[in-house]
Order: sequence, then structure tokens, then C-alpha cells
Amino acid sequence: MVYYNRTQQVSLGIGTLILIALIVMIFGGGSGGMKREVQGLQSEVADVRKAVGELRKAVEAQSTEIRQLRDRLPPTVQSEGKASK
Repeated sequence: MVYYNRTQQVSLGIGTLILIALIVMIFGGGSGGMKREVQGLQSEVADVRKAVGELRKAVEAQSTEIRQLRDRLPPTVQSEGKASK
């Protein structure tokens, strides 16, 4: 049996080391600061969704009010409004 004595050294460039560090940081769970940041972003997204829901309700209420006001108009005004659209 022949044994080879390996004397070759492996040398990694700085770019490779940075890439390895990034992979470890991303997939290694990150730091507590990253988790807090993600939770903060999730909270902000929830707030934005709530605000969008409230805006949709307000738009629907205004649309309903406009329909009700349009229905109160005399027929001649209603037909003129449709012609100008």
C-alpha cells in the first residue's frame, strides 16, 4: 500500500472567505438583531395591511353615499350625468 504525503496547501481568496461568512450568517440563524428587525418589519406590514383595509372601507362608504345621492337626483339630471361620462 502506498501512502502519499500531501504537502499542498489550500489557499482561499478574500472573496471566497466573505462568501462563506455570508452563507454562515444567513443560514446560521443570524443574530438577535436580525430577528428583531424581521419582527419589526412584520409588525409594520401588519399595520399597513390594517390601514389598507380601513381605506377600502372608507372608499366603499363614499361610493355607497355617492350612489345614494345620485339616486336622489331628478331623472333629467341623472340622464345628463350619464351622457357626460
